[in-house]
Parts: sequence; structure tokens; C-alpha cells
Amino acid sequence: MNLLKYVTYAFRNIAGAKGNSALIVVIMAIGLGISITMFSFAKGILWNRIDIDPEDTLAHVSWIPINNQGRSIHVHDYMAIRDGNQSFAKMAAFFFDSPSFNYPAGGGIVKTYDSAAVTPNFFNVIQQRPLHGRLFMPDDVAAGAERAIIISHEVWHEQFNGEQKAFEAAITCNGIPSRVVGIMPAGFAFPGSTQVWWATEFDWLKERDRGTGLAMQVIGKLKPGIAYEQAELDINRIASQLAQEFPQSNKDKTRVEVMSFRKNMHGQFLQRMLLALLAGGALVLLVTCANVSNLMMAHSARKSFELATRNALGASKLHIVSHVMVGGFILIGLGMIGGLVIADFGTIYIWQILGNFSLPYWWNVEVDTATVITALVAMLLAGVVAMLLPVMQATRKDSYELLRDDSRTSTGVAFGALSRILVGFQITIATTLMIAALFNYITQANQNKRDFSYDMDEIVSALVWFNRSAGFQEEESVFAYRRNLEQRLKSQGAASVSLTSGETLGLYGANRSFEIAGESYDRIEDKPTSRTLSVTTEYFDTYELGPVESGRLLSLRDTKDSKPVAVVNRAFVEAYFPGKNPVGMEIRIHEPGGQMSDWTTIVGVCQNVVNDPAPGESISDIAFIYRPLRQSFQRGLQIIARADSNGHQLITPFAKAMTDLNPDMPSKRDIRTNTDNREFYDLFPNLLVKLFGAFGIASFVVAGIGLYGVVSFSTAQRTREFGVRMALGALRGDILKSVAKKGALETIIGLLLGSAAGYAVILLLNSFFNNGSMASPVSTYLIVIPLILLALIIAMLNPVLRALRLDPNKALRHV
Repeated sequence: MNLLKYVTYAFRNIAGAKGNSALIVVIMAIGLGISITMFSFAKGILWNRIDIDPEDTLAHVSWIPINNQGRSIHVHDYMAIRDGNQSFAKMAAFFFDSPSFNYPAGGGIVKTYDSAAVTPNFFNVIQQRPLHGRLFMPDDVAAGAERAIIISHEVWHEQFNGEQKAFEAAITCNGIPSRVVGIMPAGFAFPGSTQVWWATEFDWLKERDRGTGLAMQVIGKLKPGIAYEQAELDINRIASQLAQEFPQSNKDKTRVEVMSFRKNMHGQFLQRMLLALLAGGALVLLVTCANVSNLMMAHSARKSFELATRNALGASKLHIVSHVMVGGFILIGLGMIGGLVIADFGTIYIWQILGNFSLPYWWNVEVDTATVITALVAMLLAGVVAMLLPVMQATRKDSYELLRDDSRTSTGVAFGALSRILVGFQITIATTLMIAALFNYITQANQNKRDFSYDMDEIVSALVWFNRSAGFQEEESVFAYRRNLEQRLKSQGAASVSLTSGETLGLYGANRSFEIAGESYDRIEDKPTSRTLSVTTEYFDTYELGPVESGRLLSLRDTKDSKPVAVVNRAFVEAYFPGKNPVGMEIRIHEPGGQMSDWTTIVGVCQNVVNDPAPGESISDIAFIYRPLRQSFQRGLQIIARADSNGHQLITPFAKAMTDLNPDMPSKRDIRTNTDNREFYDLFPNLLVKLFGAFGIASFVVAGIGLYGVVSFSTAQRTREFGVRMALGALRGDILKSVAKKGALETIIGLLLGSAAGYAVILLLNSFFNNGSMASPVSTYLIVIPLILLALIIAMLNPVLRALRLDPNKALRHV
């Protein structure tokens, strides 16, 4: 076998069918590139191994919340579960923190790291040893003991240049003198992206009333042979006992969820999104395989007459197969190279976006070898089978019979029933993915359409924790800090400085259920809900929510010694008191620990931070209850400052003033304007929208090219037929109908099936995300269906016009 001869022949054939060859390479590159990128992205998050738990016996334990109650477990319940269960060999607790890390000898630069406060047995539970030093011991949490911390390999090098002096260094965490006792191996950051661990028995929480204060994450190592379901039944038994013994704090905490720690860290929303992306990637790969099969059959079928002639003249099957396969492999190889290049750029792009977030250390988005091999094998099989069909037809059929048959007609080997089924499949998948992509895009656009009542560039915020160890023993010291910070910032162009709980963009707060005086509720699920914020009196000036629409705003006389009061916004009134003035009415709010607040009097109605609900939302989605921070005090707060003009000019003075006032309390995240905050928080949702969009566009392009290939090749194969028909008097309109009819049936069937599948996807996405701003399916269909029809008509237009321009004399001589 002369390989060079076959390669030369293959390149001559490719050059003779440049259009078809280019389509094969482009379609394969796009389909492979996108599907490999999506598979690698999802696999790098969902199925990367966590080395600490190869047996998958590390469990996460949490409450199953009722009506927006928290999932985390308070210290008293944790101790009861730890001591009373029969399913876990050992259990530990932790909560995420971001303490300031101050090593004066290292330059005095105060920095915050993602950290975790952990029980002393934490590393024993996850079965990890330090690279240097030791693990925590019971003495580390004894009364009067210096705080013991373990640091990551990265912190060790950043703060101590990887030297042993770390163990003797004088450092502080949140102003508390601390000592390094251990250094973890490079890359270790469990749980999540943790860099510093400090030991505690949560003694300060034990002194609080049951079910109040900070709650914790609970993990445990299952005993051998114990399944997650068994452990869940065991802990539910304890939960029921606690609910009976402590009804005030535990009546709504009767069920727990015990699941794999890995699964819990991914979160339900992320898991569903990644599974949806996997499904989309699989569909893109399938539609690409179908299209490549069609185009490869066309590429091989162009030579079917020549192949039959060679067979009739005695050429061996190996010789005939080689002529076809070498050229096909060259095209497949070029397409695969293009796909790998696209996948490489795609994964780099995704990882650059994800790099803006604190990610679990086991996430790793890169081109995955197993994924590449699987995708390439699937594409290769599709191409080989498609190439072999015409070859087998030409070499198995009687030569005289095949040469007599016009194998290049619409009934030829390449474009029979199989080809039409493949095209219909492509259109179905394209329609489905386009509907899903547009639905996600409109949904995210609805979120971005929020019309805020203030200028987002003027607002600057910092996230802080007013820790007792940092000098904030008394609540009044927190309010004094705000006054001092405002005084400093006003000379730098700040108009107002306020404190608020759980706030981002002025929109989000704790979503809590509440009761209205005089109303009765059979179940907690029947109670109304509202976003709830604790704020200082300056908050309303910061967001320019005045003048008050009714009653009054919060004032300095609203202290913890006075009657509980609240201000609600206009949306709250429209949702729960339509046509009424709520001033003077009383409500009580479901607190995180399970208790109800004291009856709280509504003293005023203010304007909305968001002018109107986003498309798809209801008015209750932007309803707010504002409570005085002095009456509902929290230590984890945001400092919100409004600049006179451009908030970016306030960021540097803001950071410097915070450091000057208390060097042990830097911001827990970057100080940003609300515009920058919005862009940051939208990064990941917008990334997912872009990925779904890539699926939709890729399948759309692939299906359009597929239909073009079908109709174009069919038209070319029927050239002599058209010449005969026109010579016998057929009108060009008859030819037009004949050509257009070739793509009509599969187009209609594909659109109908794709529309039905698309609606199923919309219902699935709605159940996944439960998002009030979900797009309307009607608007999605009104855009997608006409767009696909227009694209398919354009795809058929060129072959149709070519058929209409046929000269009957030339057509009759066509070979």
C-alpha cells in the first residue's frame, strides 16, 4: 500500500470539495471544543477527588429548614447530637471566619484570610496531619491558654518566607495574641478555601440562651458499615427528643439532613446547574456527531459512482476503503485539533472568571484527559461509520446494478432516510438548547434590570466583624466607631456612613417569616415573609429613602430599653397591608434561633430601595422590615458610605480610616462600590448564562449547516434530473418547490419535537432555581422559533438559488 499516494489522492479530493470539507472541520471543532469545555468544567467541580475522604464517609449534618430558618446547628444542639448519636465514630464543628492576621515583624501589614474556627479534634475527624508542627490538643482551648492556630503552606510562605520562625513569631488574630502550632501541606485548604484554622470549644456560645447566637457547621466520620440514611434516622431521633424537651427553641427543628460533605459543599443549586451543563454538553456532542455523520456521508457519497467503477474493474475492498478513509481521517484530525484548541481556551477563560472567588481547593477546571478521549472516540466512530456506509454500499452491490442506478439522486446512499433522521435530530436538539439558552439569558437579564432608587456608583461598602477581642466589648463601642469613621470620611467627600446587617446593594437581607397581630396561622409555612435588616438611623440618609411616606423613621431614642419598633417600605405595605396605613400595627419576627421576637410596632413607611419588582417577581420580593440595630444587635455588619459624587475616590480613604481607627479590624472583603459589587456577584450567574448560550449558538450553527449540507448536496446530486425536467417544460417554480420540500419535513418535525423538549427544560429550570425573575416561556418561544426558521430558510436559500440558475443543456451534461 502506497500511503503517500493515498494521502495525495485524499488532499486532491478535499480540494475538490472545499466547501464540504471546511464544514466538516469547522463543525467538528466547534462541537468538540464546546462539549469538552463543558464536560471538563463540570467534572473538575463535581467529581474531583477530595483526598481527605476517599471512602466517602465524611458527612455534613444540618437542619432541614422550615420557612427560611437556618440550617446550621447551635452549640447546645451540637453537643447533644455529638454525645447521643450511635452512627458517628467522631464529630467536629466549625464556622467560617475571616480574622485579621497581624505579624508586626513581617512588616506590620494586616491582612485577612479565609479562616475557620474549629473544635480541637477537627483534623483528627478529617484524618489530616500537618507538614510541620502538630495538631490541636485539648490544652489549646483550656482557660487562659494563648490562641493556637494552624496555618496553610501558602500563609507560611507569604508571612514567614517558609522559615521555622513562624513557630516563635508574635502574631495577633483579631487583636488576640496567637501562636502557630502547625503548618499544613501545600494546597490543603479544607473546608473550602481556608488558610488559617484556630482552635475553640465555643465556650462563649455555651453561655448564651439555647438556640441563640452564632450557629456552626457540623461534620462527622461515619462508623464502618453505617450508611448516610441510617445516620440521618439516628440524628432525627435525637432531634425529636430535643424538640420535646426544649419546645421554645427546637419545636421547628425535628428533621436533619446527613449527606456527603462533598455534596454539601457543592450546594444544590450548583449541582443542578452543572448537571444541566453536562446534559447540554452531551446534546451538543450528539448533534455534532450527527452532523459530522451527515457531512462525512456526503463527502464519501460524492465518490460513490467512482467507487462502483473501481469495484467493477476489480479493485480490492481494501484499496477502495483506503481511498475514502485516508481523506476522512485527515478531516477528522483537523477538526479534533481545532476542538482541542477551543477547549483549551474555553477552560482557561472559565478558570480566570472563577479566580475572582474563594473556591474549594479541590476545584480544578482544565481540559480533562478522560473527557477528551471519550469525546474524540465518539466523534471518530461517527465519522468512520458515516464514511463506511457508502463504501460498503459500493463494494457489496452488483457493479452493473449500481452503475445503472443514479446513485447521486435524492434516493442515493447519503441522503436517504438516515440522513433526514439525522437532520431532524439536529434541529430538535438545536431548538431545545436555544430555548434553554435564551430562557437563562432573559432570566439573568431580568435580574439585571432592577431599577434602584439611588446612584450605585456613590455607595461604597466594607464587610466587618466587630469582635470583642478587637476592642468592641460593649455594643456602644460599635456605634462610637461608626461616628468616628463618619467624621474622618466626611472630610474626604462622604455624605453619610451607616451600619447594616446582611446587606448587599441595599437589596438583600435575611428573609424571615413574621406574624401580624390579630392574625392566626395553622402552620409556619403559612406565615408571610419579608427581607429583614438591622440598621443604624443613618441608613435612610445613606440610601436616600426619605422623606418618610407615613409615620417616622428610626431614631436614636429607639434603644434596647425602649419598645421594639420597625420601619417598613412601600412594597411591604402593598404586599401585606394594601389600602391600609400600617403605622401603629404590630408584628413579630421569627428569629434565627427559632424564637419569636417581641411584638414590634410599625412606626413608619419609607420608600423602596428598588423602585419596582424585576420582571417575573412579585411586590413581596422587595418588601423590607428595617429594625434599629440597637434593638437587634449583630456583630457581623456592613459599613455603608455614600460619597458626594464618585464612590471610587472614597475607597482608599475608607480603607486607611478603618486601619487608623482599629488595625485589628480590616474589611473581610475588598472595599467596593455597589456597581462593582453588582458586577462581582453577577460574575458566576453570567458565566453560566454564557455557557448555556454557547450550547445554544453551537447547536444552532451546527443544525443550520447540517440542513444546508443536506439540501445542497441533494440539489447537486439531482442536477441531471432538473435538467431533464426543465427540458421537458418544467417551470423554475416547480424546481424551487422540489428543492425546498427536501428540508421542510425534517424542519417541521424537528421544531415540534424541540419545542416540546424545550418546554420540559423550562419546567425543569423553574423547579431547579425557584427564581421569581424567571423568564416567560411565551417570550422565549416567540424569539427562538422564528429565529431558527429564518436561519434554516437561509441555509436552504443558496441550494435553491443554484437550482433555479441551472441551464438545462449544462444540467443534462452534468456528471
